[in-house]
Amino acid sequence: MSFAIILPPPPSILEGELKCFAFLVLQQPQLKYILTHLSIFYAMELVDDINILNAFVEENKFCLLYIQAPDCGLCSIMLDKIGKMAQRFDNLHSIRVELLVVPEVAGAFLVATAPTVLLFAHGKEVYRAGTFIDTMELERILTKWSENLT
Repeated sequence: MSFAIILPPPPSILEGELKCFAFLVLQQPQLKYILTHLSIFYAMELVDDINILNAFVEENKFCLLYIQAPDCGLCSIMLDKIGKMAQRFDNLHSIRVELLVVPEVAGAFLVATAPTVLLFAHGKEVYRAGTFIDTMELERILTKWSENLT
């Protein structure tokens, strides 16, 4: 039997590389995999309601929406990379949603593939990338918009 309890870290830990504490009782070889991928749980908040998502975009001056599909390996890899990147921008608010959990996202944001990254400034879409997301380009655009909005 395997189980994990994942708790948020105390504030002093947030400054380091460790993103969360995990008390794991696991007698399987996946322990190393789980420990190295725990940061994705805290990279972005997961939303399961289109109304919350729309309010998030409207209320935040500068935000990133990450759209993923379940059981998508590329989505998991990009979530980790983009989540860590997003944390470096103090004025950027980020959120994620799964296409199968909130299928209305596809129609509301004209998304046909996963993963997809949408960047909003003052409620308007300013950047879009899907499937093969160029992280260098995304970081350049995040830097540009972050500086313009401060």
